[in-house]
Amino acid sequence: MGLSPLFLLCKNGLTHEKSSYKGRTEMSKITETVWKLAEPTVRENGCEIWDVEYVREAGTWYLRIYIDREEGVSINHCEAISRTLDPILDENDPIPESYIFEVCSAGIEREL
Repeated sequence: MGLSPLFLLCKNGLTHEKSSYKGRTEMSKITETVWKLAEPTVRENGCEIWDVEYVREAGTWYLRIYIDREEGVSINHCEAISRTLDPILDENDPIPESYIFEVCSAGIEREL
C-alpha cells in the first residue's frame, strides 16, 4: 500500500492536505511549471517570486504565487501580475483540476 494522507499545520494556521508521495511529486511538478511560466511576468513588474504553493484547503485547491520586492509589494503589484498571469496559466493549463488563483505578498513574517 502507498503512504497514507499527511496533514500539516502551516504557519497561517490552515490545514493543508498532501495525499501521497506520488501526489507530492505531481504537486512539485506543478509548482515548478507555474514558477517558470510566472517568472517573466513577475520580473516585468519589478518583483521576484518568493514561493509558489499548490495546496488543498477545506476541499478546494489553491494556487498561490508569493511575490516580493525590495521596496515592498502593493495590492497593485499583486493585481497586475494576477491579471497578466491568468490567461497564461489558462493557455498552458499546467493544472488538470479547477483551483483558485492568488498572487500574494511574501509578507513581513517570511523567513529570510
